[in-house]
Amino acid sequence: MKLTYAAVIIAAMAGPALAQTAAPAPAAPVGVPVTSLTEGQMRFAREIVEGSGIGRSFDGAIPDIALRIRQNFAVSRPEIVKDMDDTLVALLPEIRSRRGEIIERAARAFAAQFTEAELKEVSTFFNSPIGKKYVTAQPQILNEIFQSMEPWMQQTSEFFLSRFREEMRKKGHTV
Repeated sequence: MKLTYAAVIIAAMAGPALAQTAAPAPAAPVGVPVTSLTEGQMRFAREIVEGSGIGRSFDGAIPDIALRIRQNFAVSRPEIVKDMDDTLVALLPEIRSRRGEIIERAARAFAAQFTEAELKEVSTFFNSPIGKKYVTAQPQILNEIFQSMEPWMQQTSEFFLSRFREEMRKKGHTV
């Protein structure tokens, strides 16, 4: 699966963000005052976001956002598709420069959940050889998991429905 959860979330949030002229200040996670996070927490949290591959997920969102914009306008204005494509390509560097905003938001989410020492430990893992191997293997592993989920969901659904009907028959109901 090419599109990750993070990319879907970023793409969903991007519509309003692209319409803004000024970059908004990064938001702290709900209930976490910005001042309660130390610079050490934030430093290690940023390392985790980058080292874990989450940042890579955000990078994949930018072309998806551009494609969505193109698709939205190309249907109603096919005569300007070339100009749209040129404009979208020209805007990509400017839009990519906003990457730091989502990295900061993701780092705040991590920093709000862990102490500085815990964040350092997680960061150390992702920067270790096994951590790097984990990050490299993760897309393939997730792809295999997603591919196996559909048949599992179908089989589990059929089993659940069968068991549900059986139990309801015991109670005198036909469903």
